[in-house]
Amino acid sequence: MTKIHHTITTVMMLMLLALGLVFNAPAVDAAVEDAPFADQFPADTLLYASLRTDDAYIDLLDGIVERFVSVLQPLAQPGDLPPDLSLRTVLDMIAMDAVGSDFASGVRPWLGDVVALGAAPDADGMTQILLVVDVTNKDAVLSFLTANAPDLERTEEGDFTVFYDGFETYIAVNNDAMYITAERALIPFNALDGSLATTSLFMDSLAALPAESYNILLYANGDGVAQAEAAASMFGAPDLESMAGDNVTLMVGATIQDERSLILDVVGLGEDAAMLFSAFDTPVDPAFTRYIPDASMVIHGSNLADTLMTALAASGEDVSQFETISQLFQLDFQTEFLPLFSGDYALFLDVAGLDLISFLDSSAIDPDFIVAGVVLETTNYENVQAVLSNLNMLLMMFASGEGISVEPGTIAGTDALIITISDPSLVNPLEIVLAANEEVIVIVTRNVAESILSGEGGLDRSPLYQEAANYFLPNSSIVAYLEPGTLIGLASLGWSFAVNPTVEGVVLQSSGVTPGLGQTDDDMIQALNTLINQFHSLTITTAVNGDVATARFVITLSD
Repeated sequence: MTKIHHTITTVMMLMLLALGLVFNAPAVDAAVEDAPFADQFPADTLLYASLRTDDAYIDLLDGIVERFVSVLQPLAQPGDLPPDLSLRTVLDMIAMDAVGSDFASGVRPWLGDVVALGAAPDADGMTQILLVVDVTNKDAVLSFLTANAPDLERTEEGDFTVFYDGFETYIAVNNDAMYITAERALIPFNALDGSLATTSLFMDSLAALPAESYNILLYANGDGVAQAEAAASMFGAPDLESMAGDNVTLMVGATIQDERSLILDVVGLGEDAAMLFSAFDTPVDPAFTRYIPDASMVIHGSNLADTLMTALAASGEDVSQFETISQLFQLDFQTEFLPLFSGDYALFLDVAGLDLISFLDSSAIDPDFIVAGVVLETTNYENVQAVLSNLNMLLMMFASGEGISVEPGTIAGTDALIITISDPSLVNPLEIVLAANEEVIVIVTRNVAESILSGEGGLDRSPLYQEAANYFLPNSSIVAYLEPGTLIGLASLGWSFAVNPTVEGVVLQSSGVTPGLGQTDDDMIQALNTLINQFHSLTITTAVNGDVATARFVITLSD
């Protein structure tokens, strides 16, 4: 048995994995072709993937790896994360183990700028894999193969030199590429009579990606999605096929913009894809952000009524049973109550002010550090007033009790109901405001009620949010936005429970021990904060256009 699996397949597949694990790395100025080697795969290819392997790309990946290695070092156990770890050292280890030389001298001299992988059915219907590697020097490849796999059978066929291990692997090399497969018929010795690059499904999927170019592409047609889901389910993955249906084609692209915004675009084509996102197909109004406070965690959407009804129908619930809710407010459920929720809405949370060290050294939570609530666009002020009037009476009759009071008030010239919650766990009472004017309906913490009701907003004036908005999908139907500050606050709460798990209500009790942190804990928290602060913002946006559903995930790193 030769070393072929170590010299070629292992090196290339591990390289694919190593680069793929950090796929969302920066693009360089020289763009790769839209779908490398797509014309070398048969038209019935189920799965296709490609990624760059050029030096510039590896160097950029290394910059990200090294940045996070240094940040993660204090969080790792001794010896688990070598301080000199880099992508190139990993590639060197793989190459040294496989061919006895480092990556730079053993592989780089002949490795080109891209590799591509495809899966296609053979004559018996079995799925076969073809790996295509861009090469810069055929003679160097042949010398590499001869030196590391001398027992391979070697033949010449036209422009190709073919190596065969006599059992399960063919390697064919021409002046442009190296082809590795267990199915000889997949090697394009002659021009293909129809390739993946000529199929309308593949090209339509490629065209649906919103960015101009990508460092990595992944494509799966309907059968490919089903096979990938079946394989993933063996490892405990959720049943995505049953969620997405049988007629979904996926195209995924990873790239970067402005040197630090890492972008992953996922496009689903087909009626089932559009149906899956049909409850989120109404574009949001960017101007509504003037009513959203400058919170560090926001979900902005539109037509909440349609979303809720679609979710209820999908769950098998009888929607008619909810009509009794609108009867409490003397409104028709379909024509008067549901339309109240057909405009824009936003849910928000901000706990960025929670500092773990000071939090554990205190016996109570300061509500001023918590900004939370929901704001909805007013679509019918008269009906909203009817709802609020009846709701006010119900709350004042039934919600008041020990530690809770419900009183009318006025905020920003708007009549409001103020729910006050008093508890020993709170430094000051927590006030929640329920109010509406002709623009918005709010159920929010008191500290942001006035700015929202007055239309002063916050997100529309936030430089961080405006920068993140540059990468939103056009006509976004859902915008989810997260800043690191809230991650630090939430991490503080989580760490609090881990350090001091005795909980009474929402108070973290010390069980007779003075709250606080040891030096090791303090160092760990600072390291965690440093890690989180490597990120500027995280966003998710979705858009639906006909039978094309798109989701974009963006991680923007700090300067």
